[in-house]
Amino acid sequence: MTMRRSIPLLLISLMLFQTASMLVMDSAEATSGRGGSNDDFRISKITLGNSTEASNVWVQADQSTVDYIVMGDEIEISVEIQRLGASVSGKTATGTIDIVHPIGFVIESYSWTTTELIGGQKNSGSYSWMPMIAHSILNTTTNDLTGGLIIRASVFFSGDDRNDNDILDKTVPVAVMKDSFDGTIIQANTPIFISGRYPAGGGDATAGGSW
Repeated sequence: MTMRRSIPLLLISLMLFQTASMLVMDSAEATSGRGGSNDDFRISKITLGNSTEASNVWVQADQSTVDYIVMGDEIEISVEIQRLGASVSGKTATGTIDIVHPIGFVIESYSWTTTELIGGQKNSGSYSWMPMIAHSILNTTTNDLTGGLIIRASVFFSGDDRNDNDILDKTVPVAVMKDSFDGTIIQANTPIFISGRYPAGGGDATAGGSW
């Protein structure tokens, strides 16, 4: 009687062991299938402004340009996310835009979920930003503009194990104000300061230049 009872129990035990082994193998295969180039999401670019509201442009001493904005002015931030690899199975990721003070404090944050992306596809998220604090440094010797608040874009996908391209920073100088009298183009009924070159002996300006 004891042997007859033990045979069914042995068969049941073997069946349970086989089922558990299959589950472990399936889990291992699923894990090994994640990551790599097909699950690599990256931040491809950060764009400040759009066709209707562009950022201001500052010309540095070396003639390169820097985007800057003015405190209290609203501007659009657009972030582009791309899925790399060649997978034809669509997956979504979470994109985040953080506004970060140089000391590391996150001032504000916005997140969105991308559409389902296959390998090579891109998706953009946008956020309207109105900075209420200013941060910039103007070198009055070289006329170079530096400093600013940091736009930090990031992307998260649980299967992404290539994280060196998940975050992209863009530092944007934020001016306290932009004086409407500053400029170089004369417009009707618009008060403006124009830099002029005056003769050392006095008289009217003879050309444009430093003053």
